[in-house]
Amino acid sequence: MTRKKAGAVLEEDEEIEIIESTEKPSTDNKSFPHGLEETEVVITESPFHKNLKGQKVKIGVSVANKMIANGWAEAVSVFLILLLSLIAIAPMNAQTSVLTDLRNSLGTASVPILSDTVTNTGTGTLSSIRVNGPGDNVTIVVTCTEISGTTAGTITIQGSLDGTNYKAIPTNETQTSITTATALDVASQVFTWRLASSPYLYYRVSWTGSGTMAASFAAKLMKH
Repeated sequence: MTRKKAGAVLEEDEEIEIIESTEKPSTDNKSFPHGLEETEVVITESPFHKNLKGQKVKIGVSVANKMIANGWAEAVSVFLILLLSLIAIAPMNAQTSVLTDLRNSLGTASVPILSDTVTNTGTGTLSSIRVNGPGDNVTIVVTCTEISGTTAGTITIQGSLDGTNYKAIPTNETQTSITTATALDVASQVFTWRLASSPYLYYRVSWTGSGTMAASFAAKLMKH
């Protein structure tokens, strides 16, 4: 095998090992960036290696830049690698929202129950799993459906750091120490709470009924 410096005159179809030269790569806008040791190109119209036309070869970056500038090769891998790198990095930098259903304590992790029923003066609760998200803002939406009787009672949102000990939390809308809503005697109703900079890891919706009634409810939470 004959060893020659990149840029040296090559004899047609000569078997060579290309050694990267110390010359600066081409400044052509199709050239490869600095920092890469070698890359892949497809041989097109190289007058020295006609038998390699259409084949993909791995060569030094300086040589690749010269061949591309002369129209002897086309870039293959570097642009794809850079594109895939940008795609991989983008989700790490982007802020996404976390949406989850609150769950009945009677369910399991594999078979969750996503609603609860309140009967008369009883209390029903739905709790979140540990909520991790990119932001501190939390939105909770509760949907209530009347089953029978006169729907009534008080709905409260609560927060916890350990998933066991809960307390009522304020919202940025009312700034009250206890965040509650009063259920009305209608077929269905929706309540929404928006919490700003909420420091809790777990959330719970608690509904205590009143009088003679039966109603079900479900809840979703979004951290954003």
